[in-house]
Amino acid sequence: MTRTTPLIAVALGMSACTTPPHPVATGPGPAGCTTDALADLIGKRAKTALGSAAMQRSGAKAMRWLRPDSAMTMDYRTDRLNILLNETDMVIGFRCG
Repeated sequence: MTRTTPLIAVALGMSACTTPPHPVATGPGPAGCTTDALADLIGKRAKTALGSAAMQRSGAKAMRWLRPDSAMTMDYRTDRLNILLNETDMVIGFRCG
């Protein structure tokens, strides 16, 4: 056994425990939330009508606006649509969770 073997084992063990900070939906989840049909809303201003349309298209049951540096819970909900905004309230992306 070489000296580096324990280090490799520790590194592999640690990498198995990490998860991405923000899960990204790539298709319908168990509750039906998907971001596939929302690309045309990116670059538009955050408005109630946009939020309603995004929820309907995504199949989400809940929604929240996420601005830079805003506090948020880290719970993962498959039925929630997260609308990502920039500093001027323009939509920059979507995530389910």
